[in-house]
Amino acid sequence: MKKSIFDIIKKQNGEAFAKAIRAYDSGIFDIPNLDKIVRYAGREAEPIMNFLISLKNIQIEEKLKHQDPIELLRQAGYDAYYADTLQKQNAIRKYFSNGEELCTFKDLHRFEKYYIINAIKKNVDKIKREDFKNPSREDEYGTSVISIQVLKTGGFISIKNRYNHSVLNPDNTFNSNPDQIIEGLSDAISYRFGVDFSSQATGLPENYAFINNQIIKFNKEIDNVYFGTDFYVKDGIIHQINKDYQLLIDYLILDLKEKHIYNVLQHSDDSFVSALNQEICGKKINLTIQKEKNALTNEIETHQVVSLENGSKLDIVNGCLVAVRLMSLKNAPDNFLYDVKETNPNLRFFSAPNLEFTGDYFLCSAINLERFDAPNLHKVGRNFLSGTSYLETLILPLLTECKDLFAYVNRFKNVSFPRLESVGENFLTGSYELTELSLPCLRYATHYFLNSIPMLYSIHLPVLEHVGNYALFEVDYSLRKLSFPSLKTIGNNFGVINQTLTSIDLPVCEKIGDNFLVQNRDLKELNLPMIQSIGEKFLISNASFRNFQVKLPFVSKHKKTQGQEYVPEMQKTRS
Repeated sequence: MKKSIFDIIKKQNGEAFAKAIRAYDSGIFDIPNLDKIVRYAGREAEPIMNFLISLKNIQIEEKLKHQDPIELLRQAGYDAYYADTLQKQNAIRKYFSNGEELCTFKDLHRFEKYYIINAIKKNVDKIKREDFKNPSREDEYGTSVISIQVLKTGGFISIKNRYNHSVLNPDNTFNSNPDQIIEGLSDAISYRFGVDFSSQATGLPENYAFINNQIIKFNKEIDNVYFGTDFYVKDGIIHQINKDYQLLIDYLILDLKEKHIYNVLQHSDDSFVSALNQEICGKKINLTIQKEKNALTNEIETHQVVSLENGSKLDIVNGCLVAVRLMSLKNAPDNFLYDVKETNPNLRFFSAPNLEFTGDYFLCSAINLERFDAPNLHKVGRNFLSGTSYLETLILPLLTECKDLFAYVNRFKNVSFPRLESVGENFLTGSYELTELSLPCLRYATHYFLNSIPMLYSIHLPVLEHVGNYALFEVDYSLRKLSFPSLKTIGNNFGVINQTLTSIDLPVCEKIGDNFLVQNRDLKELNLPMIQSIGEKFLISNASFRNFQVKLPFVSKHKKTQGQEYVPEMQKTRS
């Protein structure tokens, strides 16, 4: 006896799912191929019920006279064009803020697989992002630049906006329904390209998509690829993994039979995937799986641990990589685990005991990283660990050189770099919880050194010889006394706006740039016995200087004269 559609869906999606549909509207079961439509929709029917209702009679309303999509968008206030080359595809990039660029821009072949219409509001230059304090997907800024993309084989349409991933589901602007931009646009696009992208008359909830006539419940979307629990959707095609010997880990597939990891997002392996394959190739793999209840959400989580005979390990929770230990990694190239916020957002622990060097953008934007272990690390590139918001402790005993380092790692409480000799820009800038810092070997620091660290009250820099511009800028509320026994040259804007600084000792300093120690209201003591050159606006706006004089050799930018007393500008009338 042939099974009813109710029974098929009951077995496929669960009894609660099937009963919820029957209770709400049994006519939904008359929708052709309903079992295929909801196969990847999860086990809860309620979030998609309105959408299922709309599928009973969904179509693009065909017009007697088909209009031109570009002309309709002009009537809606846009300058629009067909993007049939890579240059045209990415021509709107200039309108997107840093970090908000569309994934489309990184896809060199997107225009070959999709029909793309880019549209820019005619008054786009007058629509400023900062005017929208609480951004929403369809607000004026978000919709001032849009990209309408239709899969050439049909079944998929996406409308993207300027906010990209700063708002919920930005790839579904106007519910991906062109008629919500202007009436008739859906028919115009369908007729112009000869493709059917019929979809919902009502929107799907967050983390759902309608692709090739199937509802997809996905955990994440990266570069227009949708990832579920045991499948992914790329270019409108659903790819089911074999759970007997395959694991889906974020955007990767680990094949336990072939002992190989594949990158779903691109054809060639990236550096992280290559490193994982180096660990796995030819080694015995042990997999353990257990179900655990999350104490906070009370939901059951699937915890998988992949262990290798050399000690390397991957920890995966609900298909997301949360911890990794790579024993073979010694040199990490540029962009190693770059943009973790998008690709591996749940990564919390990273260990590489034998890592010695990293290139630029190593573990950049790992927003949830809590622990990093690399005891043999000697040298790192630019933007190392930048944006790792939850990292509290970092001990790198062998690190000697870094470029830009640790900018806005604002949870730092304990850092130790006993051999560090030189640092690049933004060193520890924005470390709001750091209280003490000792760098016994540091000799050279470039611009923006130790900025915006309000809790810092103790600094030990015994051999520091040079700092660039904006060093110790707005450290603000904790520093009392500073001593730099080896510091010889100081750039512009040193020590500006520090509310509690009372004294500073610079016994060998010879050259100081502009705006030195401006707006330090409690500064009372300054020692500069070897100074030879001072820039403009020296010691201005320091209220406490009215009660005493600062003694140092009188200096000029152009001429050095020894043995005279310098009186700050505000004090000359009272000396």
